[in-house]
Amino acid sequence: MNRKLLEVALRIIGALSSLMGVGMLCGALMFLISGMQDAKWWMVAFSGFFIFLAGYFVYVGYLVWFKPSPLAVRHVCGLIGFYVLTLFMELLDPIHDSFSPWKSFAFLGCLIAVYFGYKAASRWLSQKMFPDRSPDLRT
Repeated sequence: MNRKLLEVALRIIGALSSLMGVGMLCGALMFLISGMQDAKWWMVAFSGFFIFLAGYFVYVGYLVWFKPSPLAVRHVCGLIGFYVLTLFMELLDPIHDSFSPWKSFAFLGCLIAVYFGYKAASRWLSQKMFPDRSPDLRT
C-alpha cells in the first residue's frame, strides 16, 4: 500500500475519533451535571469514566493530526481493536439472552484474536509509514 494512502486513512480515523470524543464529552458532561443536581453519586462516577474515554478519543485525534508517529499508529490500531470488541459484544448480545458458557469462551477467543491482530497491524503499519524509525518502535 502507498504511504500517503495509509496516512490519509489514519487521519480519517483520527478525525472520526475526535468527533466521537467531543460528542461523548458533551453527553458525559450533561450526565455529570444531572447526577450532581440529583445528588446521585453513582452517576457522577459513571460519567467520570466516559469523560476519561472521550478525552482519550480526542487525544488520539490530536496525535494523528499533529504528532504523526508510531505511537499514533498504535493508538489508532487500539481504537480499531476496541471497536471490534464492541461489535463482537453486540453480536453476542449478553443482556437479552440467557447465559451460555460458549459466549464466555467466544469473547475470550475474540479478545485474544484482537490482541494479536493489534500487535501485528500496528507493527506492519508502523514499518510501512515510518521506515526510517528504529525497529523497536518505542517513540
